[in-house]
This record gives sequence, structure tokens and C-alpha cells, in this order.
Amino acid sequence: MAPKSTAGKIAAATYVVACLAVLAFAISAREFRDAEILVAYVMLLLSFPIGYVVAALYVAVGYVLEKLLGTSLPEGLANTVGAIFAFGAAGYSQWFILVPSLYRRVKVPSNNALEADREA
Repeated sequence: MAPKSTAGKIAAATYVVACLAVLAFAISAREFRDAEILVAYVMLLLSFPIGYVVAALYVAVGYVLEKLLGTSLPEGLANTVGAIFAFGAAGYSQWFILVPSLYRRVKVPSNNALEADREA
């Protein structure tokens, strides 16, 4: 779902470009030791506050895979790319689907609704 307003479309495009820039950095900076940490912090920032829920789910899935199945999440670039897509999708859903729908529900009523209340 894309935003309907021009400002919303620009914001959504900026968000997607920022996520793609993080992905490009993750791919190009593979040899740097702390690149994955920097990517994680940037994606947490882009998807705040729902990013913390995604991080908790990511840790929970890793724990379950390790304790119950004896395996783990993939390491390296595969893990980083998966995390970027998970955080990016959660952040996009939060900022461009959930928040606008909540705003429309809480928005100040129109004049028609106010006039109907006065007549009642």
C-alpha cells in the first residue's frame, strides 16, 4: 500500500531509499568488523519503535532454533540482508500503513459530524 498524498509518497520513497542505502552499505562493508552492528543500529532507528519488537522476535526465533532444533540463524551477509528486509518491512508497515490508519480514526471530526451532534 502506497500513501495517497504527495508528501506521503515522498516520505515513503525516502524511507525505501534509506533502507536500500543501508543494504548497499552492508554489502560493500562486509569486510569491516563492526559493519553488522552499525547496520543493526541504523535499521533500529529507521523502524523505531516497532524495530524493538522485530529485534525481540529475531532473538526469540534464534533461541528456539538453537535450543529445540540444534541449528541457528545464518551468519554473515545472509543474516544481515534478512534483518534489513525484516526491519524495513516492519518500519514501512508502521509508518506508512498503521500510523496513517490510526490518524484517520482519531482525526478531528468533520463539520458534518459536529452539526449532527448539535442537532441531536
